[in-house]
Amino acid sequence: MTFKTAIGQFDVGYQEIQVFGTVFGNWNGTGAKIKYTGVFGPVSFLAFLEKNDERALRNATEADADRDTYGVAGIYKWNQGSAGLETKYARDATNSAAGYTETVWLFTPYVQAKFGPVYVEAEGAYTYGKRDYDTISDIDIRGWSAYLKAQVDLEPAYVGVRGAYVTGDDPSTTDEIETSGLSGGIGFEPTLILWNYTQETWLKSVGSGGNFTPGAGSYYSRQMTNAWFGQIFAGIKPIPKLDLMASYTYAKMDEKPTGWISDKLGSEFDITATYKIYDNLSYMVGFGYLWTGDAFKGTNTAATVDNTYLVMHKLTLTF
Repeated sequence: MTFKTAIGQFDVGYQEIQVFGTVFGNWNGTGAKIKYTGVFGPVSFLAFLEKNDERALRNATEADADRDTYGVAGIYKWNQGSAGLETKYARDATNSAAGYTETVWLFTPYVQAKFGPVYVEAEGAYTYGKRDYDTISDIDIRGWSAYLKAQVDLEPAYVGVRGAYVTGDDPSTTDEIETSGLSGGIGFEPTLILWNYTQETWLKSVGSGGNFTPGAGSYYSRQMTNAWFGQIFAGIKPIPKLDLMASYTYAKMDEKPTGWISDKLGSEFDITATYKIYDNLSYMVGFGYLWTGDAFKGTNTAATVDNTYLVMHKLTLTF
């Protein structure tokens, strides 16, 4: 439900959650949410409550096993861009049966701006909090992430660079968690193979199945975590509806887990062609080749990894 009042707009019900700023770090999902939006000239103010998990609805013995997020944000817009800051407080009791709950603060600033033919966007996130155990000492939560993209428009061509970082958990510190709650998000798909949530979600049941995961650990996932990432890209739009792009990417872990052979995730070359059928409907074909890094051996020194490639096509409808 949407209520428009003299002091702003209230949205109540299932709606988009965990989305702010650039595409980096976004969840791009829906959930139960109450949101207030007030627009005062170039400044927008938001306040919201998200019900991320309500386990009491599924199990009466887990009355205090939910996850809630409270947040406020401010956004300033001008002719050639926008900038904003979101502050969130989250309490996660979904692991209360395992003997702990988590409370964290998350601060997310971003900026998007155009300077002539140059477009720049950047976003950062800093989180801190505590994992509160019932029977052992508490553990601090602390980590950060960063994202930057710069693109030069040479119409009809363009060139650019992208880089991102997400804190990894330092195996030498037992009293601190550096990774909780931070990732590139499922909306951030910089390549066709590494960290491509769409293809790993829909292709995981093909062949032998399973996600593209190194070893037996969870240090690599469909969302960018515990990693450094750098990319150069270039493209051309021969007609307004057709976008041809090529990119080269290099990635490594931020923290190498204890006993693992390497922190190198590998490098990837991608080519895509995307045709915009309608404003909200596009068709893409792509080829990706990954020079697989030894991080995918995990702790197995006898393991071998092969380079891999992907040929795909995708029809995307947005609404």
